[in-house]
Amino acid sequence: MKKFLENAEITRLLPDEDEGGMSKETHLVKKDGKKYVLRICKDIETANLYELISKKLEKYGFLPKLLNRRGKRLLYEYIPGRDLRKSDALKLAYKIGKIEGQISETKLPGQKPIEFDERFYQELEHLVKKKIISKQRDVPIKEKYKALRKKINLKNCLEVVDPSPDNFRLYNGRVYLVDIHAIKQDLKGRGLAKTFLKWIKTKKQRENFESGYNSVSSMKFLTRDYLEFVYLYHLVKNIALKYHGRRDFSKQIKQLNKLLKGELK
Repeated sequence: MKKFLENAEITRLLPDEDEGGMSKETHLVKKDGKKYVLRICKDIETANLYELISKKLEKYGFLPKLLNRRGKRLLYEYIPGRDLRKSDALKLAYKIGKIEGQISETKLPGQKPIEFDERFYQELEHLVKKKIISKQRDVPIKEKYKALRKKINLKNCLEVVDPSPDNFRLYNGRVYLVDIHAIKQDLKGRGLAKTFLKWIKTKKQRENFESGYNSVSSMKFLTRDYLEFVYLYHLVKNIALKYHGRRDFSKQIKQLNKLLKGELK
């Protein structure tokens, strides 16, 4: 790969709307009139994981093809077309649901149980300490978490933890998930929570999404209690992530307040 990259034009690759790209790992490579995507991982372990995920999901055809790897560098094909937009939700919800369902059914060797409770309470405690969440609000959050926790059976699996529209591209009628960094082992359904909260919102959009998901993986696990739990789990972790990244989290605070009032759909 070192020889291939010689004399190539390499620049940071950002979404169409020039947002995101937080990992700063992704670069656009131009050489001999062709485009490629170079991902430079922070360590070998991450590169190993991305290579494994790429190979496991290759048969579905919704990820860019992994062309080469050397150490922490992975070279992928470049997907032309455009990033998805929120306005694509109704038309493409089925395809998004199918992609998320296929990923959730994929097993990786060595997957370990996740301490969901420990993660949640650590993030919540930190947010209260920093006065992002008030001590008065801390009580009903914990009460709701404990009440819902007793009613459901938690699972962990591969999830699209960042199913933002700009992590998908549309080309020749096909939808591709172009950010492998968005795929992680996490609470089953967390990706659904963010998908529903961010852009698959209307009844018809969600029906189309669920049809796509159910075509490859059952959504019977997603009871109302389970959905409220993953909403709560996701929002607390998302607020913490945005706080650490110095990004605006006012929208997530509003969603959290609506959830506590029983008004979040």
